Amino acid sequence: MIRLVLTFTVGCEALGALGLWLAFRGELERPAWQAVFHAVAAFANAGFSLLPDNLSRFRGDLAVNAAVMILIVLGGLASWRSRTCCVRACAGGGSPSTPGSWSPPRPCSSWAGRSASG
Repeated sequence: MIRLVLTFTVGCEALGALGLWLAFRGELERPAWQAVFHAVAAFANAGFSLLPDNLSRFRGDLAVNAAVMILIVLGGLASWRSRTCCVRACAGGGSPSTPGSWSPPRPCSSWAGRSASG
């Protein structure tokens, strides 16, 4: 399970970094570093940039905007899915795809008392 989450995360960030690097070449100083940083930040939905104007200079660049938007969505979906799978694994639940074998998971003891947002 952890391998799947890590593979998905690193794969998404790497593909996003490649797309951003292609767009940043010739536009920014150290485009590879900028691409990796912004891909990881977008996947984590961090909302910050190394550039003084954030990414506003690329507001008309479809490639940059598409890469960032896709990374934000994939990062949000990955976070939800990995948390669901972790809770299910801790609770000993089955698979929701098998009818009758799945019941809503109970929280792990390490997650007890945490709010839904945290």
